[in-house]
Amino acid sequence: MAFFSASDPYVPARAHPQADYMLPLIAKPLAPAENHSAMPVRSRRARERIPGGFFHLEEERTKTRVSGYGYGDHIRLKDEYGNEWLGSAYKADDGSVIYRFRDRKGRSLTGISDSFVLTLRDEKGSTWKGFIE
Repeated sequence: MAFFSASDPYVPARAHPQADYMLPLIAKPLAPAENHSAMPVRSRRARERIPGGFFHLEEERTKTRVSGYGYGDHIRLKDEYGNEWLGSAYKADDGSVIYRFRDRKGRSLTGISDSFVLTLRDEKGSTWKGFIE
């Protein structure tokens, strides 16, 4: 069943008066411009990399050190006393990365990182600062 009839006054007989002329122009593939051949191509995957790496952290008051490695949902840190901290990281909308860690005793470290500095706080309010390689 057709929606429009040929006798309908609002539907022109041809879509455009120069339709025969324009069709070969549309169908013909265009050659790439010469100045675009030297442009670097960036992968979207490189910009959307999973956050992580090798972590170096230190608690400000007691100078306790924590270090470890991991990416995304599988980050493992170990402190000077042998406690293991398991954690995860995910990207926020503003480009920063949010980290959450827990040890077997139920203690937690939560914080945020830009591309340079990692700042975490524990449940007592102590601040942990460090960097990621």
